Amino acid sequence: MTYFIRDIEIDRLFDNFLVSAVFSILGIRFFLKVTSYPQLGGANFHIAHMLWGGFFMLIAITLLLAFINRSIKNISSILGGIGFGVFIDELGKFITRDNNYFYKPTIAFIYVIFILLYLLFRAIEKHKSFTKEEYSVNRALGSLNTQPNVAGRFIVFLRNFYHSIIKKKWFVRGLIIFFVLKTIVTLLYISFILAVFLNIPYEMEIESLESGSSLFSALFVLIGIYKLRISRITGYRFFKRSVLVAIFLTQVFSFYENQFAALVGLTFNIVVLTALDYMIQEETLIEGQIK
Repeated sequence: MTYFIRDIEIDRLFDNFLVSAVFSILGIRFFLKVTSYPQLGGANFHIAHMLWGGFFMLIAITLLLAFINRSIKNISSILGGIGFGVFIDELGKFITRDNNYFYKPTIAFIYVIFILLYLLFRAIEKHKSFTKEEYSVNRALGSLNTQPNVAGRFIVFLRNFYHSIIKKKWFVRGLIIFFVLKTIVTLLYISFILAVFLNIPYEMEIESLESGSSLFSALFVLIGIYKLRISRITGYRFFKRSVLVAIFLTQVFSFYENQFAALVGLTFNIVVLTALDYMIQEETLIEGQIK
């Protein structure tokens, strides 16, 4: 009997957590910037938003302890990520003697933490292939979520739609064109920013990091295009890695130049990531049925 049975959607749940955390950090910093850093608590108190982070994480843990259906796990992964992002955003206050929220290296420390978490999550996910027992348990739990409601019918519609379009000759070509165009637009945007800030040393440092992360993301796209013709699920995973690099690195550096544009880009990447997660999930289920 296996004591640690992994959820077949483990990668999507972990990604929900990490992406929600990144989104909450950028969202908080954008909000504080446009509102001139307001403080809650009046003259005698300061209610740090770290406490709100703990509150969100408490809700996530409570939901996970109380319920077993998959939809609750999805909600909890997002709420937990938001809570962790709100919590870790105040790291600068707790690693400096003067409680400096604006301590510049803080954002670097935060994203080192995110990268380490990402590697840890991938290690748990990739420890070994899913076993027949894990597939069986996941199918059993999945059946608990099957309800004749609007959400259930929409999921069935998505599954039927996906399985119909993957048989079309244009599907792979269209997917490749989409990611190539996405990569080209990102690189053109960075090239424009580099031209604008060419003579500003600090901005050039940020731009160099942004350019490097964008090229790294583009590399994953190229590998994904090559792998896609051999295995759909492998190609999807490389496309997903490209999007994750854009979220964890490129969007962060973009935030320092234009908060609004960075949030728009982040939202778009989250939509793309959600679609890829669904496609990977479907391909994983197909593999499970074959086994």
